[in-house]
Amino acid sequence: MPESQPGTPFPHGLLRAFLSLGIAAIVITLLVLAQSLLVPLAIALGLLVLINAATARIAIGSFVPPYGLRLTTTLLIFGLALLLVGLAVGSGISGVVDSVPEYQRALERAASALGEALGFDVEAAATQAIEGLNVGEALGTVIGIVSDVASPLSFVLVFLFFLILEQGNFARKLRGVAGSREHASDARDVLTEINHQITRYIATKAFLAATIGLAAFLTLTIADVNGAAFWGFLTFLLDFIPTIGSLGGVLLAVLATLAAHEDPSVALTVGAVLGGLQVIQGNLVEPRMMSRSLNLSPLAVIVALAVWGLIWGPIGLFLGVPLTAALAIIFAAFEETRWVAVLLSDDGRVEGG
Repeated sequence: MPESQPGTPFPHGLLRAFLSLGIAAIVITLLVLAQSLLVPLAIALGLLVLINAATARIAIGSFVPPYGLRLTTTLLIFGLALLLVGLAVGSGISGVVDSVPEYQRALERAASALGEALGFDVEAAATQAIEGLNVGEALGTVIGIVSDVASPLSFVLVFLFFLILEQGNFARKLRGVAGSREHASDARDVLTEINHQITRYIATKAFLAATIGLAAFLTLTIADVNGAAFWGFLTFLLDFIPTIGSLGGVLLAVLATLAAHEDPSVALTVGAVLGGLQVIQGNLVEPRMMSRSLNLSPLAVIVALAVWGLIWGPIGLFLGVPLTAALAIIFAAFEETRWVAVLLSDDGRVEGG
């Protein structure tokens, strides 16, 4: 085999691949190490998107109040809603924790009743499975996920405050950083597209999640399930996780109802109601309201959930889709990374580049 000649240039494509892998490794490392700062910042950016969208819609007929008044009104409404939800969920968590022993006994009784109702010899196996389940640990895990989402709240509020103050000067800073009017215009177009798509996604998803969370709260309240506010809020959070979140919300509601009632028919009714609502929302309402706004393939969504979940834990599952959509828009803006946006897209067509 002939030896390579001295001075033979290193393959340009291979060098670019190594550099790309190195940059990706550095970025992932920074995402993990700076999680305590980046997660609250990402949540604050999402809230800023919602606040701006709500502020822009405030009007009294054809009269549009001054921006400061609209922003203040929006912040007061968001703050009041956050306070009320926090009080209700906190009370619900307390009730759920206090009822852990009752949940354990109720699940054991429900297993026996289920075995008798089915007429099969499943009672012993079901009872053994329930007895092997530590309800306290299971609920602790669920409550821990909720706490992980809510724990960076103080940092989120600080970041949100400064983001609101800074956004008025952002266009001027962007022109200064870009160096030229043309580059500033390109960067502004990319950011405008990100803001447009993410705003539509987050606002629509928040509305749909709140609707299904309220439905879960009302259904569980009618079914006389303890901690209905907590389970409703958990359903609201889980609905932000595509596919698996809605299924998990229904399953948890059914288990909570099964623990609260000896009669399995009540849990089956709750599951049928919430499952039916999820099917209607997921297959009829959401596609019409979303209108495929993010253009992400189902495979890309699942991979994004897995990757962001590994990087940021439970919070990564909630932020994975909008973050991936923002990255896809950025990738589409540059010819060198356009192929990544094409792979992430649902129909293979992307704008930009």
